[in-house]
Amino acid sequence: MGALRTALRFLAGGALDLLYPWRCLVCGAIDDPARVPGLCPACARELPWRFAAPCSAGEPAPSPLEVGRDRFVAVVLAFRFAPPVDELVYQLKYGGERAAALPLAFALAESAKLARLAQRPDLLVPVPMHWLKRIGRGLDHAELLAEGVGRALRVPVAARALARVRATTAQGQARSAAERVAQVRSAFRLRRRRAVRGRHVGLVDDVVTSGATAAACAQALLRGGARAVTLLAAAGNG
Repeated sequence: MGALRTALRFLAGGALDLLYPWRCLVCGAIDDPARVPGLCPACARELPWRFAAPCSAGEPAPSPLEVGRDRFVAVVLAFRFAPPVDELVYQLKYGGERAAALPLAFALAESAKLARLAQRPDLLVPVPMHWLKRIGRGLDHAELLAEGVGRALRVPVAARALARVRATTAQGQARSAAERVAQVRSAFRLRRRRAVRGRHVGLVDDVVTSGATAAACAQALLRGGARAVTLLAAAGNG
């Protein structure tokens, strides 16, 4: 029976490959995938890691946060926001490509391991989308990232602990850090106080610009009783 199961799995995998052949998420190449899921070796080599080496000990680049740095005990960013990472973020955030979360979550989990945090988070909370935007896009990109990182690090995810109670414009449209802070003031509310009370929370997002959104979320978590907050983002400026 064991040999039969193996043969059936092999045949099923071959059939799926014929129906849905593997292609690199960035360039569409059909080469063998790299260690970074979803990417071919050529695109994986182009990844702008913020660590000196992607899968070995290294020191993180300085934090790009303009505001709110004091609300985090640590900041972990996997990549600089540059090609081909910007393409993956665009696919995930605006193109509805769920698979694009795989390489970003993998890299973020690897970076969290390399960061030599004094203490790893014991709970992950994604930066929430407004419910109307979630319906329009059909997915929550930060939630997908948090789930992927949670699986890799074996850390539970409280996907609905935070809520965005006020719709906000894209942070990139604000011209200054002060404007970005104003845009997200009182935009987030803690819905599951019991889930975060006394916990070290890892706040997960796709891209950090000034840090205003992350800082507003961290403030809500800390006011709700979180012991500490670490920021985990797939990419950041600088």
